[in-house]
Order: sequence, then structure tokens, then C-alpha cells
Amino acid sequence: MTTATGPEAPPEVLRFGGFELRLDSLELRRQGDPVPLQQQPARVLALLAGRAGATIPRQEIRDAIWGEETFVDSEQGINYCVRQIRIALDDDAESPRFVETVPKVGYRFVAPVDAVPGEEVAPRPVRPVGPARSAPRWRSGPIAVVLLVILAIGAVAGTVAVLRSRRSSDAGPPVAVRTAVIPEEAHFRYLEARHLLDRADSAHPVADAERAIELLQAALEEAPDYAPAHAALGDAWLYRYDVPRSEALANAERSAQRALDLDPEMAQAHALDATTRLFLHFDWDGAAEHVGRALELDPRNVDALFLKAVLSSARGRHDEGIAAARHALELAPGHLPDISLGWFYFFARRYDQAIEEAERILELVPTDEPSHRVLLLAAFEMGDEERADREFRRFWRTRLVEVVEARTGEPPAEEWLDDQLEDSPGAREVFRIGWQSFDNQRSLEGQGMSPTIPAEYAVLAGEAAPAIHYLLRACQEQTGSWDLVFVAEDPRWDPLRGQPGFDEVLRCVGVDDRSGLIPRLRELFE
Repeated sequence: MTTATGPEAPPEVLRFGGFELRLDSLELRRQGDPVPLQQQPARVLALLAGRAGATIPRQEIRDAIWGEETFVDSEQGINYCVRQIRIALDDDAESPRFVETVPKVGYRFVAPVDAVPGEEVAPRPVRPVGPARSAPRWRSGPIAVVLLVILAIGAVAGTVAVLRSRRSSDAGPPVAVRTAVIPEEAHFRYLEARHLLDRADSAHPVADAERAIELLQAALEEAPDYAPAHAALGDAWLYRYDVPRSEALANAERSAQRALDLDPEMAQAHALDATTRLFLHFDWDGAAEHVGRALELDPRNVDALFLKAVLSSARGRHDEGIAAARHALELAPGHLPDISLGWFYFFARRYDQAIEEAERILELVPTDEPSHRVLLLAAFEMGDEERADREFRRFWRTRLVEVVEARTGEPPAEEWLDDQLEDSPGAREVFRIGWQSFDNQRSLEGQGMSPTIPAEYAVLAGEAAPAIHYLLRACQEQTGSWDLVFVAEDPRWDPLRGQPGFDEVLRCVGVDDRSGLIPRLRELFE
């Protein structure tokens, strides 16, 4: 391995074959683009590439990555890590360009490696990893499209009930178990389930979560005390948007508590427990305590950092919330859309910065509904109705293209798009139309929709009383909505403040009195 540094400046980046591996963050890039690779495989890669040309025995890899006193099946764990490294590097075990197997011994990194100091590494723009989220198939017809487009925007708030950054977690396999040897088949099922949960480019997260639950339940039948499998099972339930959110969160809560009973020092289990405490019970103090403990155990846990951002921003500590969200993004740059910095700036009422962050995401993922929604709502709050109308038409156009391509395999003609948009109503009018459709139905039963969605429609249509009714209903039904957690800070709900019944919403969410939590946040996070 060649080096561009002297003995006084240890290398911070390893370069090989068009790839860069940062040794501080274990972030892998290829020609500037982030390459998904979980932390433990990345640590194995750093070990191998850091000693390029040398044969590293499997026992040394095990001791370096998991320690000498762990009882995980190291053979499966090492095999998994090497397999993930080869996938990330597009390497071939039969004709290796990077990682060569030394039979019955270990592995050797065969590519030339340059070690350079961090200051020599120029910052690169973050680009998307994998395809954007898949689009729903809609009915045809201009009016139906108008209503369903705005439903798609609103549904993000209701269905993304917990963390959108869940797949950025560093909780992936393999995980050391302190208490017992885990049967090989159970461990393999766990690894397969974690792979389903951790991949950033899944177009079918619900189906992946359903399959992961099956695998983890089978693993736990063989190894009921396997703490990482319990934590992974809880993570999987967070993606089950096809069941009532209260049920999914309750299942995640049971899994988190079981994992902590078995291993009180598992950072990911603390982050999971904090998630359910906040979004299911609005237990702010308990959530803050478990987030603090998770970060003590693993300061790089992205889920815990994201929760820290949520806890801080939702209670008015916006600078701290934005800083925590940015820290999470630095550790998981491939999840720029998931961490949603634009929303944190929106809640802080920094609308220009919210728009800037949302536009940054849309350059990478033009169909990202949450970012379009930030732009639309920021325009409303700035009093710029024309901008809101332009943004709505922009989103509508993007969605129409996506729908037509999904149905026909080809993009629609520009003339057809212009015709569809020519007589479309303005953004505010669309919310009024949407609210009328909700008000006429009088019920959301059987629609699988959070009451926060009609609450947003109502408030944007100028109907305060129904908005308060639906917000309170969402809280009482434990829908786990992001909109509820931020109810004290969210500018959308400003027309409701001081109105009869809104204080009851604040009490239900537990944000009517901030005096107790703010010192607790300061104690835990500073």
C-alpha cells in the first residue's frame, strides 16, 4: 500500500480501483457516489484494504471486528461481510479484482491501495442510491388525478409514522451475542431478514418487512434469546403500513423491550424503544432517556441521531434538531431524502432554507413527495399562492409522467401533459376540493388513512374545528403520526392555536408543558 502521508499524519482515506473508503466514517464511495455498505462489512473492508497484499486470517478478522469474547457464529458472520463487500465493489470471488480468498486461511486484498490524509479528499456531491420509491397506480380521469395526487402528498404524513431513515441504521448484521451460541440456521435467517430491512433501494418495503418478520419469527423459534433478532423484528414492524399503526407500534414495542431484557447495552434496541415511546405513547421523557442511552453506547447510530433531531426540534430546540439531523446525514449520505432536512427547517419557520433543502433532494429524486410537500407548504406559509400553484402543477406533472410510464412503458407527450395541466385548479382550491370529499364521506373507516390527513386538508381549507377534531382523533387512536409529534411547532397548525379544543390536542400529545422536558434534553444531549 502506498501512502501520501508521513508518520505524523495517519491516513483517513483509502483509494483503490475508483473507490474511496473513509476510515473515520467508514463511508464507501465510487467516483463520488455513495455505495451502500453496512458498518461491519465496511470495517472488514478497512482491515483488508488497510493491509493490502497481506493475508488476513479469519480468526484475526473475527477478533478485530467482534472481539475475543463473543459467541456469534463467526464463520457465517465473516462470510456475510465478505459477500457484502464483493457486492459493493462488484467483485467476483472466482476472478477477484479486490478481495481474494486464501483457502483455509482467510482473505487478501489484491488491488493497489493509496492512503491519503482527509484534507486531500475533495468533497463530492451526494447522488441518489437506488431507484426512487415506487408510485401508486391511479385511476384515469383529470378530476380523479387531481384528488389522488394531493392524497399522495398528504398520505406521506399519515403513513410515514415513525422514521423514514430506518434503513440508514448501522444495526445490520452480523451482530455479536454475549450470552449463547446461536444456531447456524437461526443466524442465517436473521442475516437474510436484516438484509431485507437495511437495503436502501427497496421498491416494496411492506412486502420486505412481511418476509423479514417470517424469517425472524422462525429464527426466534430456534433461538428465543437471540436479542438482535428481537430488535430486528421490532424494526420490521415499523414498516408494516398495511396494518393499523397502533398495532404495528405495539408489536415493535414488545420486541424492543424483549431485546433490552436480553441485552441492555444494545444501542439499536434503545433507539427502537425510544421510537415506540415517542410515537405510540408520546412519552417524551422516556424517549429522550433511551435516545441518550443509545448514543452513549453508539454515537454513530443514525436512528438515535434522527430521533434526537425529532425530540429537539419538536420541542422548539431547532438549532439542535437541525444539527443532529445533519450529523445523521453525514453518517448516511445515501439517505438524503429519508432524513428530510427540509422538514426540520420548515418546522423552524426558516422557509427559504426549507425550500433549498427540498430542491436539493428533488434534483436527485424528482418524484419525492415529501420534498414537493415541503415546497408547497413553505409557499403557503410565505403567503406566496402563485408559487404554491406552480409547485403543485410541477408535482402533478411529475406524477403524471410517472403514472403514464408505469402503465405504458413510455413517457407521455408534452402536448398531452400541457392539456392536462391547462385547466387545473390552484393548490389552495385542490385542498378545498379534497376537504369537501372528506367532509362528504364523514368517515375514514376502512380507508387505512390517518386522521391527520383530513386535518391538514381542513386547516388549509380554512376549517379550524374539523381540523382539531381529526388531530385529537389521531392522537387518541395512536396513529403514530409525524404531524402529531410536531404539533406544537408545526406552522400548519397556527390557525388552530387558541381555538377551542386545541389545548386538548396538545395535552394528548404531551406538549402542553415544555418545562419538564427541556432540562432533560439539555442533560442528555449536551
